[in-house]
Amino acid sequence: MNAQHVFTTTYTVTGTETWDLATYPDGVDIYKQLIIEPGGVLFINDITVRFKRDMAGPYYSVEVKAGGKLGADNTSFINYNIAPWKGIIVRGNLDYPFYDFTHQGVLLLENCFIKGSYFAVKAENEYNNSQLGGGTVVIKGTTFQDNKPSIRLSEAPLGYASITGCTFLRTTDYPNYQWNVYPNGIPTAIETINIKANIYNCEFIATCDFPPPTGGHGVQALGGDVTISNCEFDGYGSGISGQSALQMFC
Repeated sequence: MNAQHVFTTTYTVTGTETWDLATYPDGVDIYKQLIIEPGGVLFINDITVRFKRDMAGPYYSVEVKAGGKLGADNTSFINYNIAPWKGIIVRGNLDYPFYDFTHQGVLLLENCFIKGSYFAVKAENEYNNSQLGGGTVVIKGTTFQDNKPSIRLSEAPLGYASITGCTFLRTTDYPNYQWNVYPNGIPTAIETINIKANIYNCEFIATCDFPPPTGGHGVQALGGDVTISNCEFDGYGSGISGQSALQMFC
């Protein structure tokens, strides 16, 4: 049996690559950062990718730059140990629509599992650079467990996100003492700021080993146009909180 493949330095994708059972049958460990450059395309299928947080390293473990694409199917993204990894960030450009893939980073996740990150998925500005906004995000049938929060989408008025058939879990294993300044808090599962997003057929379940749970929203929408349909919420401070053009059919 082959050993888990390990990238100990930043790995950069510039062309088209596929990681699967044929290339990495025992999965991949990433100790630094995975970067997908403009024009780069990475497909990850049927394996486990583990992130070992480098306290002195880059802030994000995965970065999809504007013009890059990451697609994953039946793949697990998890932390190497209890220290949280930094999640996936998707870059874009505020001046172009979500379907202009030469100017938007693209993230496609289907039937995946993501656990133990600060932000499992972020699509947002890079610091104060007003020319960069969140890219295009399409997520189907994916389970998010014990992230803080699971998804943050912000400042992309021409951007788009579709989140369908996903499950968001906050379990009693969530390491409050390490991740959260409010020990008994529940992090919001999905945060959206000034973006168009459709959230369908999702479950939001928070279980705690302390009574009662405090804080946290299943979905918090600020600005933009957000549609939420056929979703179930259990254990959050509130299911939905919004100041945008919300449409709710739950």
